[in-house]
Amino acid sequence: MLSFNEYLDRVNVAVADIKYPSKPSGLYEPIAYTMRLGGKRVRPSLVLMACDAFCGNIEQAVLPSVG
Repeated sequence: MLSFNEYLDRVNVAVADIKYPSKPSGLYEPIAYTMRLGGKRVRPSLVLMACDAFCGNIEQAVLPSVG
């Protein structure tokens, strides 16, 4: 099992890799701004921890956890 910071690092990479469409900007700019703030990381990290605890493949759980 990884440390919480290691799960958090995987979540941060996945969130940074999200590409939002440019149009309509009034919809996607606020979403991108909110995701850059960093406060939306605990739930995805907990999902990865739970997946790892129950012998799941956390690499397959990263994208669904941040989505």
